[in-house]
Amino acid sequence: ETSSYTPRELFAGDAPIITNARMFATGLELPINSIVALNTSNELVEWVPGAADSTAVAVGITCEAVNTTGGAAMNPIYEGGFFNTDALNWPAAATAAQKANAFNGTDIHHRSLGYSG
Repeated sequence: ETSSYTPRELFAGDAPIITNARMFATGLELPINSIVALNTSNELVEWVPGAADSTAVAVGITCEAVNTTGGAAMNPIYEGGFFNTDALNWPAAATAAQKANAFNGTDIHHRSLGYSG
């Protein structure tokens, strides 16, 4: 076998990468690089663009796959840096405008690797 797998480049700039361990709510199965938000209990959950509560505000990106089906757990998230938009696991319903504004007010920025502006 001569073929190989080359994953998408996650980082899209030279800003410092900021990580932190945070509590995730029970009952989640999120892939690596998922967008997360805080619920009313101040636990991380999947980001819900357009929601009427705090889950509408993206606060981070998962550093690893998260599985809390057995109970709430601490997992690392990215809280700052420049990221490749195409390498992030966005919710299927997220529009281009929601993605563009997802991390307003945070130290997370994202752009396509072909970005020139």
